[in-house]
Amino acid sequence: MTTEGWRIAPGEVTITQSQDGDRIEIEVRRPKQLFDFGTSHRSLKVVLRVPTRADLELHTGDGSIELEPVSGKLNLSTGDGSIKAEGLQGEIRLHSGDGSIRLAASNP
Repeated sequence: MTTEGWRIAPGEVTITQSQDGDRIEIEVRRPKQLFDFGTSHRSLKVVLRVPTRADLELHTGDGSIELEPVSGKLNLSTGDGSIKAEGLQGEIRLHSGDGSIRLAASNP
């Protein structure tokens, strides 16, 4: 995970994680944004590396999702952001409340 304009610390970006069998849950929260009148740039990027066969449920309230070839039961949603995915196989569900969805096939 990388951040710009925030630190990973209490009161700033927080990460909680739990595991129950083969289910892993990771939650990343950023603080409520204060008015800064455009004087600073803030960003947060989370990169997950998973097996090529995995059931995934990914959700972001305000951000984009990018996914490379993976197969399984895939549920991707964003409240305010785009979804860009390539080479997905299996049961696929994509939803964006306010953003584009781009799904491309894998190159052979």
